[in-house]
Amino acid sequence: MSELSEAKKDILWSLLLELRKELVESQKIRTQIIGFKITFVTAAIGVIATKVITPDIIKGHDAAIYRSLFIIPAFAAIFFDFLIYSYSFSIKRIGSYCRYIIEPQIKSFCEIGPDDDFPLWEEFIDVPAAKQ
Repeated sequence: MSELSEAKKDILWSLLLELRKELVESQKIRTQIIGFKITFVTAAIGVIATKVITPDIIKGHDAAIYRSLFIIPAFAAIFFDFLIYSYSFSIKRIGSYCRYIIEPQIKSFCEIGPDDDFPLWEEFIDVPAAKQ
């Protein structure tokens, strides 16, 4: 029984470490996507705006066509938002799994009771005083 519990401890610890690495990587990717979104949408609006405000294009049917191109950065921004939200959901899902599945088992192995003043990370971050 002792060997099995030691093996379970090792698995839990390895799983916690790997999930933490995945969480940090997801946060990095989400930050990069946010930066790319700002750059892409701003550049697209700038390029389209230079075509719209050029004096020889403003007159006639061409102006309406170029103005309608502003829809492209708007849809791109929405696409990037969906991508950013998907990474946010992934981050929350990992945190929830660590909080409700892994951390209680780690606390039981370490013999930390619910009344002890030693919360693990996800348990601590779930307390209203720790939230922003």
